[in-house]
Amino acid sequence: METTLRGVGVSHGVAIGQVRHMGTAVLEPPAKQIPADDAPREQGRARQAVEAVSADLIARGNLAGGEAQAVLEAQAMMAQDPELMADVERRIAVGSTAERAVYDA
Repeated sequence: METTLRGVGVSHGVAIGQVRHMGTAVLEPPAKQIPADDAPREQGRARQAVEAVSADLIARGNLAGGEAQAVLEAQAMMAQDPELMADVERRIAVGSTAERAVYDA
């Protein structure tokens, strides 16, 4: 079965190839509560995740080069946004898991 897709071009030239489905929407983490004693550990997990994501984006940008590198570096800076991290830490302090706090922030 052949399907023709139509859309608005975002770059010059023509591309022909197989369509790849890029997956489903981001799954929503459960809204379970953690004990207050676990907040520091969860905040540490969130900080480690931000550092890992940022480092991965920068590494991918270094491999890609050019405009892709600039986009990935900008995403890394967004991941490191101190206001975002402060919001995540506030949410964890009132009982959210690290995953849920990042999702909600």
